[in-house]
Amino acid sequence: MEDKLNILLMLIMIIILYTFKNREKMAKFYNTKGEVTEVNIGEVGTQERGNKIKELIDGYFEIIPLKNGKSFFINDNGMNRNLPVNEKATMQFQTHAYNKAICYEGLIFGNVVEVDTEEIN
Repeated sequence: MEDKLNILLMLIMIIILYTFKNREKMAKFYNTKGEVTEVNIGEVGTQERGNKIKELIDGYFEIIPLKNGKSFFINDNGMNRNLPVNEKATMQFQTHAYNKAICYEGLIFGNVVEVDTEEIN
């Protein structure tokens, strides 16, 4: 009986660890140098996550949902701050945007963080 209880406790711990691990999601980070990397932006629904995104894009953000189930976090003042055009993110935006008119001439300025839209709460 004790062995069955230990196995059950181990299974519960594995489920808990798996659930916790999967709350921390990786995101794509498009920098203005043309590099695309995976970054850990923290646990879904936390202040830490918002702060990490603000740090990566160097300011407050605007969220742009895309047709492919992804969303971009972009600098909400990138053009006015004369941030460089992010060519790789712009290509993704132009391919998957619902409405290209939401960005000046369909261009994305500054660094971008891309996440699954379902992760945005």
